[in-house]
Amino acid sequence: MEHFRNLSIDNRYAYIYSPYGIGDLVIICGLKKSVEEKYNVNIRFIVKPAHIIVMKAYKEEEYLIHSFSDSELKRYGEDAAKPTPGKIFIAHPFYHGNGKVNNDFLNYCITFKQLFMIGLGISDKSKLELPAFSPSVSGDLLERTNIKDLERAVLILPEMKSASSYENMPVELFEDLIKTLKEKKYYPIVNISDDTYIDLKPYSVEMSLEEVAALACSCRYVISMRSGLCDLIFPCVKMLNIIYPNYSFWKLFNLEDSYGAVSNSNIKETVLSISKSLFNMGYRSCALYGYGNVGKRILYSLTTEGFPVEYIIDQNKNDILSPIDVYGSEDELPGVDVVLITLSCQINEIKKGLSRKIDGDVIDLHELWMKSGILKELGFYEDNSDC
Repeated sequence: MEHFRNLSIDNRYAYIYSPYGIGDLVIICGLKKSVEEKYNVNIRFIVKPAHIIVMKAYKEEEYLIHSFSDSELKRYGEDAAKPTPGKIFIAHPFYHGNGKVNNDFLNYCITFKQLFMIGLGISDKSKLELPAFSPSVSGDLLERTNIKDLERAVLILPEMKSASSYENMPVELFEDLIKTLKEKKYYPIVNISDDTYIDLKPYSVEMSLEEVAALACSCRYVISMRSGLCDLIFPCVKMLNIIYPNYSFWKLFNLEDSYGAVSNSNIKETVLSISKSLFNMGYRSCALYGYGNVGKRILYSLTTEGFPVEYIIDQNKNDILSPIDVYGSEDELPGVDVVLITLSCQINEIKKGLSRKIDGDVIDLHELWMKSGILKELGFYEDNSDC
């Protein structure tokens, strides 16, 4: 046995480590058999403590628990270009100098599943096995949540770690959703892990990830922003509404592309349409302020949905490659119905500056959601028999 920084590596096995989220590891585990056949190896996983739940879902009994530093990830990525006995393979193209694959994914040329299939060197026809997960809710959890009837319980998961914080839904939307559910005699339970949604704390119950998954698979239905937990629970939930903050995010992470036809008819994937919201508010043309990652996703979403985006405003206009015109914040700006701010900071200052330069409105993303009547898309409101 060779020792890797307190890890006992058995040379009979090729070790795989997923450096990012739960959703990544779910797909990698689902492709395990194809990888073993491709390289004629037996695989064992090394997982972060938070990812042990994925091992249980796939009934993996032999695995190591560890979190690697960035320098270690880089070193192991250079050391093993493919799953190899006695070595640690970092299961993401980024760590193997294959930036093109990652860019192809971010530019919507390949799916989330294909990103890992290419990174693992297996055929895109490889079968992806789903997690066989059926955790039960403990009596202790029922007591802590004060749930009397799981058929009246609704689990709300507002956090979306893989997106920009600015793409998260405003807390007021979830507060309105909770109020609506309570009026309909449901028992809403929120799970949050940080202070982003601190205002929802009165409705939140502290739970382990395994308890969250158990409740998700046992309650009446789940309303969740798109996260890796959705990959884990979607095969076993009774009702699930997955919320995507824009069409771009759906294009990157929708379940259909990753797992094929989703057979559970009680799963709904809701894309919050920015173009529909702008149109409903009376706007027929717009410009975007800011062309970072969020701005790029919003531009893709709007143009794909056919809403006219006339130009971009960005302080770094000379460094930007864009399919449409780019202006600096000090330039004279053509007229548009509305400028949509895609940044999360200095919003008031930006609004003041732009209001002196254009005749149209200036709004930010959260303001758009609050004014566009998007609330009904957050729940299973078409189920009129109960909701």
